[in-house]
Amino acid sequence: MDYQNQKQAGVDSSVMVVYSYVPEEPSFQPVLFDISSSGSLMEAGGHDLQCEEHVFLHEYSEENVWKLCEQVKKTRPEELPKCYAVFVSNEGRTVPLWRQKAGRGDDQVVIWDYHVFFMHNPSPNRCLVFDLDTTLPFPTYFHKYVTETFRSDLALRPEHHRFFRVIPAETYLAEFASDRRHMRRPDGTWIKPPPSYPPIQTSSSVHSLGDFICMTAGKGPGTVYSLSEFVQKFYKLPNVTAQQQNIK
Repeated sequence: MDYQNQKQAGVDSSVMVVYSYVPEEPSFQPVLFDISSSGSLMEAGGHDLQCEEHVFLHEYSEENVWKLCEQVKKTRPEELPKCYAVFVSNEGRTVPLWRQKAGRGDDQVVIWDYHVFFMHNPSPNRCLVFDLDTTLPFPTYFHKYVTETFRSDLALRPEHHRFFRVIPAETYLAEFASDRRHMRRPDGTWIKPPPSYPPIQTSSSVHSLGDFICMTAGKGPGTVYSLSEFVQKFYKLPNVTAQQQNIK
């Protein structure tokens, strides 16, 4: 992934939409995993996850998320149905995100061609985002992550609006494949060195990355949402959730 000048997108860094009032950030525990002070991935409670030789590389977010899904399947399989891989992109593959380690300026804004993060949605009113490229806490509650990372499409030209392909973790593990061709220059050299483990493949594909980056609704795995639809789907206020449960 690479980034371009934020001015090309008409980014107004002063615009931020807070989708609704939220209380002080509560404790994250228990969560599926966390990042230790040394930078290694850990299970909640301080136990190192067995990631073999895997090292998380910021330029390969799609593989980082695949590895997180794999770890949940190995260590907490009962939680896998509550987990998702989320691709962010659009037709022009120019999507501005704030609070990114690769970002520029005080707001750390960057324009990716696409980005991928992991979500754990254990209950209707609790959703956590695990983004290895954010400067926000790891993990971050959904409302905080969306508000600070995506802000509002109202501040952007239409060609830079963000769309979200949400894929159940089990589907992502079964269907994602990448031979990393997108990270090679025309002469075959690497734009950024790849992970040390072999490329992820399936029985039917060596490279399906484009199907996941594509934001055409009704085509490809998972479901495609606009920013507002994405928020409505995964952010539920506790009192609203309680009312819905009482109706049932």
